Amino acid sequence: QPYEPDGSELKVGADKSATAVPTAQSVWCQGAQLSGLEIYNLGGNNYFRLRDLGEVLDFEVDFDETTNTAVVLSGGPVQQPEKEKAQNAGQDDDWYDPVPDPDPEPAGLGGSPWEAGFVIGYLPSEPPRVQDDLYVYYNYDYIASHQEESTMIQVEHLDDVTEAVIAVLEDPYVTGHDVELLRLIYGQAKDRETMQAVGYDSIQPYLDAIAAVDSIDDLNALMTSADFPFDPYLEGVLDTADRKGETIVRLLPRMLFVDLTMDGAEYYDNRDDPASQYMLDYFLEYMEPDLIPGLMHFGLDEDQALAAMQQLLEFEAAYGQYADYYSRYAGLEFGQYAALITSEFVTPEELDELCANVPILSMLASRGKGGASQYNIYPSEWLTALDALWTEENLEILKLRAVAEVLFETRYLRDPSETNAYFVAQGGTLTLTPEEFACYACDSFACSHLMAKVYVEYCLGPEAKGRITAMAQGLVDTYRDLVDETPWLNDASRALVREKLDEMALIVLEPANGWFDYSGLELSPNDSLMDNYLKLRKFRLDCESAMIGKDAIASTVWYTDSPMLIECYYEERCNAISVFPGFLNELYYRDDIDDCELLASLGFVIAHEISHAFDFGGAQFNAWGQADAVFTEDALDGFIARTEKLADYFSTVEVVDGLTIDGPSVVAEAAADLTALQTVLRFAENTFEDFDMDVFYGYHARSWGFTCAEEEVEVYIFDVHPMSPYRINV
Repeated sequence: QPYEPDGSELKVGADKSATAVPTAQSVWCQGAQLSGLEIYNLGGNNYFRLRDLGEVLDFEVDFDETTNTAVVLSGGPVQQPEKEKAQNAGQDDDWYDPVPDPDPEPAGLGGSPWEAGFVIGYLPSEPPRVQDDLYVYYNYDYIASHQEESTMIQVEHLDDVTEAVIAVLEDPYVTGHDVELLRLIYGQAKDRETMQAVGYDSIQPYLDAIAAVDSIDDLNALMTSADFPFDPYLEGVLDTADRKGETIVRLLPRMLFVDLTMDGAEYYDNRDDPASQYMLDYFLEYMEPDLIPGLMHFGLDEDQALAAMQQLLEFEAAYGQYADYYSRYAGLEFGQYAALITSEFVTPEELDELCANVPILSMLASRGKGGASQYNIYPSEWLTALDALWTEENLEILKLRAVAEVLFETRYLRDPSETNAYFVAQGGTLTLTPEEFACYACDSFACSHLMAKVYVEYCLGPEAKGRITAMAQGLVDTYRDLVDETPWLNDASRALVREKLDEMALIVLEPANGWFDYSGLELSPNDSLMDNYLKLRKFRLDCESAMIGKDAIASTVWYTDSPMLIECYYEERCNAISVFPGFLNELYYRDDIDDCELLASLGFVIAHEISHAFDFGGAQFNAWGQADAVFTEDALDGFIARTEKLADYFSTVEVVDGLTIDGPSVVAEAAADLTALQTVLRFAENTFEDFDMDVFYGYHARSWGFTCAEEEVEVYIFDVHPMSPYRINV
């Protein structure tokens, strides 16, 4: 019924302050029950938030800071306060003005025609206003120009690093011992004529050694021989139990088609799931051009080579299913994850007992990974499964697995002509130039640290490390300030969180222990590429071996993967943030990148990783990476309540018809995104007088530029990261 004035409107009333108590009430509007309203009881009366009612009853609520006045308008857009008008003078009027209704089909969440705008074929004919869809607003032209195939701007910039390294190696005026070592590898790998003349000769002795194996005893002898340098079945990498301990060794399964860090075991274990099968098919296709010609050289025809690859897939599936990190730790109660991680450390004697067939300790010793006081198995089931397959009955597939690993590791160290010819015959195109091919050789296992060192020294420039480190430290300090303002943290948890931030290691552009010292290493142009590669390989293993038993390294990932391939990473058992050189393509760092762009891209990523120190997994470890939680029970309740609300929100996001994001799967990454944005903006507010928010949000959105085909959405929604548009819009 119409409202009847009683004369008390717009008059200051008496002070009747009271405590507001949340209350559950049923609220209906035009025959529909409403949800999500925050309702409080004050003195026996129910109170609603004006903004909540405005959304339901179609009136606008705003606040004018210049006059300290709340503004309520019945219908129509809120008028821009004068101060905001002045700040945004000269900006595109479309920022605030509504646009004509575009074609309403297809519609996404809430009827927004832009919700699925990044999906090829779903982009409306006109761009949205920024307040309607931040992601599509800034990426409209990019999406419109990439409607023919799926793309991601981050992938498009991967070649930046390769091109920069090639420019250095091709420049004869750039000198120095390290760059000359890398230049030799590069030059030999680029010399197609010499490589074609050599053919498979450089690896033939190792293939012959495998072929000569007639028994498990022969295989054991080969795998423990210092003369056989490859690791076909398992990999030993540097690790640490916690920051107060010592450097130990972690064992990882060598999985040819899909590496552990790519969740390979999960794909093997869940092949009934379309996304898992899609990823297996993808990696099988990726590996095929590298392995088929090599297997055929080994005496198989093409059909036999394809069958052999399928055998290898089944062999890995037999033990690979136990190696999946995410499946093993999913669904655990708070504290159980840290306890399980701790339980995976075994002594050498315990490790030996796990392997009745595989000569594990001798194999590790022959590769420079013996002598550790502890070994970390990720987890033990994969090793016992492999041990069960280490029998005479499986000898031929074990030999085939060894051949495949040799072929794969050396794919950039021998003549690529056969691989390229096979690739073209299968409908592909030759995409790698001799220079690019040689650069991949420079980033192989033995050379990756050398390449990263050269990239940092000769390509990024002397200011990069200092500028990025200062920004990272500023973000940590800002995070500390925000912790003091977090209402759900009690004093005990707040003190532990602050301590963890105080002890957090920031490892930027080089390992915490520094790069390997290559000054005493000499390579010769008179030796073959393979000989020089094996010298580098042994040099790296010797350097790593010397670190075992010493003080714990502050970041282990530098020795697990190539620093030129990893991005930015938080390690909970090291309490360390690492910024890797290969991540710094021109999208994330340039000499002339301004502060707004740097914060919007690299700053956001670093702040995101800081947040992982306090997500459901990271919060179970203290400042030194030990299994000692930083959240008390009360603080944990507050944390879980907020993450559940975020998970519920994402679970309502329907990307395209029938395909909805799994909120619980993405909640950790989504929470890190939100906290990162909060941290970066507070840092900007405290640090810069003139910070252009339009530049910041525009660069932030564009750095996640992305399009995909509708059939690919089914794969992307299984990722633990929200799809790019939802990382921006949420």
